[in-house]
Formats: sequence, structure tokens, C-alpha cells
Amino acid sequence: MYLTKEEEKMLDGEYGPAVQYAMKMLVKYGEIFDAEKMVEIKHAHISCTTWTIEYLLADWLEDLVKMGAKVRVPSSSMITNIDIDQWQELGISKEWYDNQMKLLEKLKAMGIKMELTCTPYFIPWVNLNFGDHVAWCESSAIIYGNSAIGIRTNRECCQSALLAAIAGRTPEFGFHLKENRKGKVLVNVKTKLKGSYDFSIMGYEIAQYLGLRTPVFKGVERASVLDLTVLSAALSTRSGVTMFHIIGATPEAKTEEEAFQGDKPEDKIDFTDEDLRKAHKQFRVGNEKVDYVYIGCPHLNMDNLKKIANLLKGKKVANGVKLIIGTLKALKKIAAEEGIEQIIKDAGGYLISDTCYVAMRHALGYPSGTFVFNCMKQVYYLREGKAYIGNIKECIDAAITGRWSVRE
Repeated sequence: MYLTKEEEKMLDGEYGPAVQYAMKMLVKYGEIFDAEKMVEIKHAHISCTTWTIEYLLADWLEDLVKMGAKVRVPSSSMITNIDIDQWQELGISKEWYDNQMKLLEKLKAMGIKMELTCTPYFIPWVNLNFGDHVAWCESSAIIYGNSAIGIRTNRECCQSALLAAIAGRTPEFGFHLKENRKGKVLVNVKTKLKGSYDFSIMGYEIAQYLGLRTPVFKGVERASVLDLTVLSAALSTRSGVTMFHIIGATPEAKTEEEAFQGDKPEDKIDFTDEDLRKAHKQFRVGNEKVDYVYIGCPHLNMDNLKKIANLLKGKKVANGVKLIIGTLKALKKIAAEEGIEQIIKDAGGYLISDTCYVAMRHALGYPSGTFVFNCMKQVYYLREGKAYIGNIKECIDAAITGRWSVRE
């Protein structure tokens, strides 16, 4: 692999043992995938934060801290199993809190910002442009970043993203290269997508046929930020997809030819009225009492939080229903300043950060019941009850009335 003079100094240890270790590991990583060189990254989004998944890495993180490891680029962090500020109020044990902090303190010592979110693209200080190279964890964020923004990242893990942050570099292979970002599968959307839940359902249903192949959606009339975030999250549940294109909507797909970079699709899939009807019957049609409503997969932006506040103002969540709304810490602070959090509290709901329901359910003791979510990712990973999917208004209506009632 070709290294610049500065990168050779890093590898030789002139920038300290932590940078040297990071470069050694990244060079090996790149060689496995035949990378010819490194690229400088503008941002890293790092996991190593969820105790149920990454507790085995605690000693490794401690070793990095002892080496004096510090991130060389702006770096944010993934979700945890708990809300760091409201863990007691939500009924989470001190043991869970202490375990989570074991990981987070090590990351903080390396200079990683404790944003604790699955939507790094909503963090106010993260300013990325088309073509910027980054090293991101979190499958839905990776897909959204590549697809909707046009940044360049592979599907990084905790270790590779953290090492890239320490070195400020990552090997140039995979989706850092334009030729690997072309579409592979044409998805003809032959039905009208009525809301964000339909984007989520479509992603969930199509994902099972994709494997690692990049889909190109044709026939989508419009796509909001929320539509794209839930589509990204749904695709990540049943596939290894790293990005998608929507012709006429995403930045590398102004035309079908551009999306496929002049190649012909290797496969074609139709998503029809009948496909949508079957999915609605399974995930939307129902009439029963609701126990939990969670909105915020992926974490919500300010526009969505304002919409929720308008829907909840002056109203109350039904007895026996727990309403939880998820966002990132930076936006939760703004929501508190603007009175949005108080409206949610007055209605009987919780505005949480740092986690999501499916990640937090471990710490809550796996409660069961009937759940309403705004994204198929949460539906997919739930194992303790019945789940429905709706748009934000339908979710809020379910929380207020105490029932999910949809007939389609």
C-alpha cells in the first residue's frame, strides 16, 4: 500500500504508540481488501458504546487509553442501552448505568463526543459535504450518509472506525471508490408510497432480495428526510446494503444511467400494490389496545420533534400507555430550551436520548405487550410482543387513544 510521508511517520511511531498501532492495523485492514492507499477522513462515528454488544472490548479500549490515544478528527458516538440522564426515571438499574459508563468514560478520554445517536448527520456540529470521506458505524447511518448526502464510507465496525479516528485515515476501498457505488438492482416501484411507513415497509420487503447489492429505486414520486431515514434503517435489517439510489432524488442518481454508471442492472424487482397490501395486512391493519409507542428510529430531527409537540399540546397519553420519543442529545437540549420537551412531559410522555427502545429493552427487562413504532427496524428486532408501524400522527393518536386502529 502506498503511504504518504506523514503516514510513514505515523507508522514508524513518530506520532506516538497509539497512532502507530492504529496505522499498523489499518494497513493490514486495507491490504486484505487490496486498497492502494489511505484517504483522509473528515469525521468518525464510533460504536463501542452499547454494553450488551461491546462489553468484551472494555479491556481493549482501556489499552488504547493507556497508550494515550486521542482522535485526530471530529468524532461522535453511537447509542447505548440506556438514557444517561433519565435512567432512574425510566426504571433502569444502577448496575446497567455503571456498566454503560465503563465504556463511555474510555471513549470520552480519547476525545470522542458523547452524542450517542444513530443519526450523526443531525448533529449540529457535523458539517459534511458531498464526496467527503468518513468512517462510520451504525448500519442505517452508513446507508443514509452514502445515499442521501453522498459522503463516502464503508460499513465500519467499532474497531475500524475508532482506529480510523485515531489515525485520521482509512483505507481507500469499497464505497470510497466511485466505481463501487453504482447500482446493481433496479427496483421498479409500481405503487404509490403514502407515507414514511411505506418507505420503511418497502425497504424491509426489498432488502431480503438484495444481499450486498446496491438497489436503485425507480418510480418514487417524492422522498422527505424522514422517508430516507426510515428507508435506510429498514434496508439495514435484512441485508448488507451500504447505499441506495432513488432516481431523481439522491445526489448520485439524477438519471437511471448515472445511478448504474452506464451499466445495465444485474437484476430487476417490482414492488407493487399487492406487495404493499400484503405488508400492510401484516404490519398495519389491526384494532387492539396499545401498551408502548416509540417514535424515533432513527433518531428524530427538530422538524419531527416540533410536529410531535403540536400533536401533543394540551392532550394526555392514555392510562397504561408508555410514550417514548427518541432524539439525539444535542437536539434534546434544544427541544428543552424551546419548550418541546415540556409539552411531551405534560402529555405524559418521555423524550429520551442516548438510546432507542430496542436497545433499551434489555435494561428494562424485556417488557411485553402491543407496540407501535415508526420504523420497521424496531418491528423487526422486537421479540416480546405484537408490533405495528405508522407515521408520526398515527403513533401519537395511538398513544392518546390507547388503541391502534387501522383498516386498509
